[in-house]
Amino acid sequence: MKHLWMAVSIMSLIAAIHRTWISGFNESFLFFIFAIVAFLMFLLRNYMSKQDKNKKS
Repeated sequence: MKHLWMAVSIMSLIAAIHRTWISGFNESFLFFIFAIVAFLMFLLRNYMSKQDKNKKS
């Protein structure tokens, strides 16, 4: 699941850069926000899985 969040983050960042290139930042800032939120979700899932592995050991 954490890899899905990383993929969503990368795809959103690519879409944001493309939209910024075409229309400007005013049209694309939501894509940047979504990319940041998806990356934070990736970091959270990564942290939680490491904590889970430490509990099981």
